[in-house]
Amino acid sequence: MSGFAGASRLYGQVLLLWHAPRAGGSGVTISLGTETMIKTFAILAVATASLAAGAAQAAQQWPASIVGNWSALSNQTSLTVSITSQTGGETCNQIAGTIGSDTLLGFYCPGSGRFNFLRSNSPSGTYQAYTGNLSETVFGNVVMTGSFVDYIDDPEGEFNFLASPAE
Repeated sequence: MSGFAGASRLYGQVLLLWHAPRAGGSGVTISLGTETMIKTFAILAVATASLAAGAAQAAQQWPASIVGNWSALSNQTSLTVSITSQTGGETCNQIAGTIGSDTLLGFYCPGSGRFNFLRSNSPSGTYQAYTGNLSETVFGNVVMTGSFVDYIDDPEGEFNFLASPAE
């Protein structure tokens, strides 16, 4: 194709140019007319605005409060997380309640869905630290997902945690 001189064809406002391939490239150039370029930029602007609106909505999808009972699975052990209060804070709120028969104290951030709480009891003190985020399932349900660190039980280590609103 070294002797290929080139050709072109106009399709509406799109001009296709065939030419000899450039080093590392193809032999086709696409040229858009001015009207088509304006329409393309308008479509991109609308798409960008839609994405920005979607991101703002996604940032506000978490519930304002997580007070209530949650059915949890903590390293393959079923238990109930009962959040009885959520107070204060502009960005994050203090939460308190029980996990099983132990005390729960921590925070929840409605803007991000982030949570963190400590589990403690009288003889041992604090012995587990939970951290994670709320997540939305494919069915639209909100669940707590994350992990916890166990400081005193055998085996010590980091384990999985999942909780959903109790029915």
